[in-house]
Amino acid sequence: MVAPQASAYEELAYHAEGILTLVPYSGFSTATRTGIRESTNKWNVASGKTKLLTSSSTHSKKGNFRISDSQNGIWKVPDEDDIVGYTYSTSFNMSTGAYYEVDVNLNSNANFANSAQPGCYDSYTTILHELGHALGLKDLYL
Repeated sequence: MVAPQASAYEELAYHAEGILTLVPYSGFSTATRTGIRESTNKWNVASGKTKLLTSSSTHSKKGNFRISDSQNGIWKVPDEDDIVGYTYSTSFNMSTGAYYEVDVNLNSNANFANSAQPGCYDSYTTILHELGHALGLKDLYL
């Protein structure tokens, strides 16, 4: 008898095509930008491939992060109160399921910190989670 194969993740119907270079918001602290870089490195090691990079440049855009502007941005703008982070694909091919551009938003209505602090979400963990979606992984509710 063969045991069923178990996995700790479930893939979405779409996937990143090529390498996504993420451009952080200029208002992020140095510690948060370091956390973004560490998150991309963590996913690259876990996948055994370079799928994510962090740009050394930043963007200062505010407003709607759900736009196709040929840039994979990490934003910090207000969003729905109950959503801490959100990943949105803005350029994709419906027939292949491949997308070429994603934007990640950390809700500016939520409190973030770069270390464990009461009443705050951890920036690194939130970014790590959202980048999993950028790579095509679903949330698992067990």
